[in-house]
Amino acid sequence: MAFTDILKTKKSGSAKKAVASKTGGNTKGGSPAVSSRSSHSVIKRPRITEKAALLAEKNTYAFEVDARSNKIEIKRAIKEIYGFDPVSVNVVHTPAKNVVVRGKRGKKAAIHKAYVMLKKGDVIEFA
Repeated sequence: MAFTDILKTKKSGSAKKAVASKTGGNTKGGSPAVSSRSSHSVIKRPRITEKAALLAEKNTYAFEVDARSNKIEIKRAIKEIYGFDPVSVNVVHTPAKNVVVRGKRGKKAAIHKAYVMLKKGDVIEFA
């Protein structure tokens, strides 16, 4: 059977299931759900700001994260690094901005933040 004949034939339901099992459940051919990146490459550092201190009183902690990471990877990394299972994770992407300081043009870096909410009683201490 030629390559063009394969492209012309429609996949049956069982063939789609076989493709889904090979790609990790993703039938569109994307990457599997499991990431090979380490937890310390997903979470860069905690955000130590006034807003983060106020949120920490409400069991919500702010972290700078890698731009390519998603909520599932962030949740897994928090569990591995700090030992707590997060209740929810919210991600904020702040774009880069052009600024002028003392007549000099520059650019503020883009920041990717994650707000991680923990259960009542779980406390992360930043030394």
